[in-house]
Amino acid sequence: MTCRRLLCLISALLISSGASAQTGDASVRPLGAPPVHRSSQAGSSPLVLHASGDLVVAAEGVLRASSEGETRWHHPDPTVVDVGTTPDGAIYGLALAQPDRRAGRVTLTRHRPDGSVEWRHTFRERHDPFSIPQVEGAPDGGVLVCRAKGSRSRVVPVLDKLDARGRVVWSRTLASAGQCHALDADGPWIAWAGARATGGTWSAQVERLEGSSGRVSWASTFESYPLVAEIALDPDGAVTVLGEFADRVDLLPGPRTQLAEGYGYTTFVTRFDAKGDADWAWASDRSEQGAALLRRGTETILVGKGYATHFDAEGNVVQRETFGYPVRDGLRSIPFLSVSAATLDARGAVVIVGGLPEPEAIGFVPYYLWSSAPYDGPRGAVLMRPGW
Repeated sequence: MTCRRLLCLISALLISSGASAQTGDASVRPLGAPPVHRSSQAGSSPLVLHASGDLVVAAEGVLRASSEGETRWHHPDPTVVDVGTTPDGAIYGLALAQPDRRAGRVTLTRHRPDGSVEWRHTFRERHDPFSIPQVEGAPDGGVLVCRAKGSRSRVVPVLDKLDARGRVVWSRTLASAGQCHALDADGPWIAWAGARATGGTWSAQVERLEGSSGRVSWASTFESYPLVAEIALDPDGAVTVLGEFADRVDLLPGPRTQLAEGYGYTTFVTRFDAKGDADWAWASDRSEQGAALLRRGTETILVGKGYATHFDAEGNVVQRETFGYPVRDGLRSIPFLSVSAATLDARGAVVIVGGLPEPEAIGFVPYYLWSSAPYDGPRGAVLMRPGW
């Protein structure tokens, strides 16, 4: 993602063999508006790090906040589904207007750092109402939009590259039929993941593209069609994906095999090296829904709804976290909170946006967030720092 180079410079100082244990409640601050939630849907995280160190959130519109959660400015728009930013400080809001659940229009708006609108671009083709378009700032100052044009009868995933003035530089059809679920860009590369239909059979596709032209550098396919919902691209071209599956699936596409059996919807992470070879994979052994996938140096961090898992460079689990759970009659309940997205701040620390329940929602029982002390702080839409 944009600004990752800054994080790479300091990541080695922050962690060497896993996250440090959290000894007390970290900061929790009210957020200016509720963030976009994509429960059980694909879509890149609607939270990005701005070049200034601020945070940009898709929150009932486009919200720019300080690193501590203080609102700088907010442009309300209930149709905004994703946000992006570029090294020059520009902020993008991607909106999808869906009248009566019919095919809608996708509009990209470029904001100056002060929040004023610089330009808008509306894509002429109708967008599939059941797909979420993605936006990602490009390292060269341009912007990428991944969308699904068409209708329920035939949906075609398309990737567009626009320059800083809103002119389309190139446009590429990603498949004859399918959807775009996740998008990232770093260095000279672009990575996308989504669904592809071939001869009536659906599969999950992961591709790395050349940023200058959109040409495919390498591609990999999960034959049994898991849902890939998040993607993280390293500066060297390695790719990590996060998704869910319900049946039997090979989590290592290619010559190696790692078969896993899903129950309900099982969360998984697969990492591809810079050549596109599947390096390692992991599947959860409990019910947890992944909301964000972060890369910090050689570490991978999966943040979900009340759960977080930290992996080392080889894919070994070095730390597991459970947070946001009530205790009833002396027994710990399942996590009770919403997690919309997460990112790394300018110091490389994890930041989460989501929602914490009001006491009456959980029956006024003790509620624990990051530590062994009951939590009694801000509720509702919040920005959280767990201290990882």
